[in-house]
Parts: sequence; C-alpha cells; structure tokens
Amino acid sequence: MRPDFKTVKAELERLELFATQANAFNMKDWPNLKSDCGSVLYSFSPLHQRIYSDGRDCAIWMSHALGAYYDVGEYPTLKSFVDSFDGKWVHQIDELEEFIAHFRRHPDEWKSSWALGEMLKLYEKQIAMLKAVKVILVQLKDSNLY
Repeated sequence: MRPDFKTVKAELERLELFATQANAFNMKDWPNLKSDCGSVLYSFSPLHQRIYSDGRDCAIWMSHALGAYYDVGEYPTLKSFVDSFDGKWVHQIDELEEFIAHFRRHPDEWKSSWALGEMLKLYEKQIAMLKAVKVILVQLKDSNLY
C-alpha cells in the first residue's frame, strides 16, 4: 500500500480484489468459454461475437486499471488515479446492461450454445463488479485525499 494513500486503504484494497478477480476472468474463464464455444461463436452474428470480445476486453482493462494506483509516475495523486476512470468501462454500465438485455429478451438467438449462455453470465458478473467499482470511486472522491 502506498503510504500516501493509507487513509483510503480499504477502498483501494477492494479495487485490488476486483482486479485479481478480473484477471482470473481474463486468463481462465473467457478463454475456456471461447474454447468450449469453438467455431460456433463465429457462426453467430457480430453482435453475438461482441459478448466475447467486449467481455474479455473489459476483464483485461479491470485487471490492469483497478490496481494501477501503485504507479506513482502515472498517478502521483489519488485524484489523478480516480479521474483516470472517466470515460472508461465503469461509466458505460447503462450501455453494457442494455447490450445484455437484448440477449435476455431474445434467448432463442443463443440458447443453442451453452458456452454463449455462460459468457452472458460472466459478462453480467463483470457489470456487477463495475457497479461496485463505481461506488468505491465515489467514496474515494469524497475522501480528504481527493
């Protein structure tokens, strides 16, 4: 833990936990589901393929961004770290939920693929994590360090 961030240690540790989980999603879950889906994934529409590509991209981003406060060269202050999330995945939750809602409204489009259904579940888990991250970012903005 950075000594200058000790007063927000609990919040930053939660972000680190999310980063660790996102890394597991990126390194284990997304590749395994893509493998289970096989070439069937590419027989679906580009919209269906986005479940994998966006979901994996989000996991990669979370695994790096959520623990990046250690980099004092990039983030010399808590404000610079928190503000680095502006315009990123954490502020696109509504769009991500709408994207997933489309598939929940049309299950006949993907029910034939177990792996695609599991990708949707994983995508939803990541959205839940992003919601929690957004709350933590508000807490960090309310801190005296910000």
